Amino acid sequence: MSRNDHPPIPVVEWSPTGVVLFDPASQKLIQADSLAGLRSKIEGDEIVVALSRRSSFVRTTRLPDASKSEVQKILNLQVGTLFPVNPAETAVDFFLTDNRNGEGRLAVVAAVKSDTLKTVLAELQASGLKSRAIVPAALGSALLAGSLGFRDAAVLHETPEGLAIDLVEEGELKAARVVPMPGGSQMPAEVARSFASAKMNPAPVIGAGGFVAAKADADDPRSPLAALSGASLAINLEPPDVVARRAYSKSKRFQRVAIWLWVATIMLAAVIFDERLTKQADVKSGEAKWTKILTAKRQTQSQAQSRLTDIQKVATVLDLGFEPRQRLVDVAAIVTKLTPEGLWVTGMTLERGKPATIRGTSLTGESVTNYLEQLSANPRFRDVKLIFANNGQIEKTSVVQFSMTLHIVGNFSLDSEDFKP
Repeated sequence: MSRNDHPPIPVVEWSPTGVVLFDPASQKLIQADSLAGLRSKIEGDEIVVALSRRSSFVRTTRLPDASKSEVQKILNLQVGTLFPVNPAETAVDFFLTDNRNGEGRLAVVAAVKSDTLKTVLAELQASGLKSRAIVPAALGSALLAGSLGFRDAAVLHETPEGLAIDLVEEGELKAARVVPMPGGSQMPAEVARSFASAKMNPAPVIGAGGFVAAKADADDPRSPLAALSGASLAINLEPPDVVARRAYSKSKRFQRVAIWLWVATIMLAAVIFDERLTKQADVKSGEAKWTKILTAKRQTQSQAQSRLTDIQKVATVLDLGFEPRQRLVDVAAIVTKLTPEGLWVTGMTLERGKPATIRGTSLTGESVTNYLEQLSANPRFRDVKLIFANNGQIEKTSVVQFSMTLHIVGNFSLDSEDFKP
C-alpha cells in the first residue's frame, strides 16, 4: 500500500451493528448506530469507509508477477480458495507489493460480500456522503506499525466487535481477526494463537488506540483509523457489476478510438490512392520518355565498348612488338653467364619470334652436357636441344665444337596468331 500522504479526511469504521468515526480535526473517535447518525459530525461529504474485521476479509498471497489486469483474472478464479465466500457474490480488490521471489509477487487481497457492500453504499447515499475508498479497517494497522518502525508486529486494538488482532509481516498486513476481549492472563496466549494460525513467527506486540496490551513492546494512542485518514490507499472495494460496467465502458472507448483510427486510415488511403491515380499518367509518360533515352544511351555505350575492345587488342600486339617479355640483350647476358668453366660461346643467333641458336667450343664433353642442363633448368628457356657436338683440334688441343637451340619464353613475333587483333 502506498504511504504517500494526502490531506486527512474523516474515516468511518462500518459494521452491521454500528459505526465509529475518526475525526482528523479533533483526533477523537465518535460512535453511532449508523452513518446517518454521524452526518452532523462530518465536515464535507467525502470519507474513507473502513469495513470492520467481521464484515470484510483480508490476507496476503503470492500471485504471478504480471500486469494488474492479468493478475485480476487469475485472482477471480482463486477467491473461493482464499476466503470462505461465494466468488460470484463477493467484491474483491488487491494491490501488488514489491516483494518478489520464485513463487511470484506478494499481493494484499481484500474482499467483502456484495450484499454487505450494497448496504454500505445505500447508507452512504442516504446520508449524502461519498467514499474516497472502501477498505478493510485492518489495513490501518500496517500503516501504524510502519510509522513506529516495525515491519513485523501484532497490533492490538479494541473495537465494538471485540479485540482486533492485526498481524503485520514485512510491512504488509498478513491477517486480521477479532476475538472476544480476553482477560489479562489470556491475552498473550490469544496473540500466540493468532501467530500460529497465520503461520507467522512471533513478533513485537503494539497496543493501539490507547489499548493497554499485556507485555506490549510499544503503545500508541493513535487508532489504526487515524493511519487511514491521510494515506493514499491502493485498495477500493466496489460491487462487481460496477467494476464490470467500468471495464465495459473502457473497452467501448477503446473500440470507438479504434474505429475512428480505422476510418481515418481508410480516408488517408483514399486520398493517397486518388493522388496516385492523378499522377499515374504523368509517371507513365515520363517513364516512356526516359526509357527511350536510356535505350539510345545503352546502344552508344555498347558501340563504344566494342571499339574499345578492338583498340585494346591492337595495343596488346603493339606492346609485344616494342616491349617483348624478355629483351634479347638480357637473354644474351644470361646465356653467357651460365657457361661452365672450360666452355666458350663463340656465337649466337637471337631473333624475335624464332628459336635462339648458340654455338660454342668446350674442352670436354662433360662441360657441354653441364651447359645443356643449366640452360634447361632456367625458367627463361624451354625446349633446349643439342644440335651437334663434334670433336676437333685447335693447335693440337682437343676440343668439342657444339651447337644448341632453345626457345625464349615470351618471345613472340608481331605476326603471332595468338596476338592478331
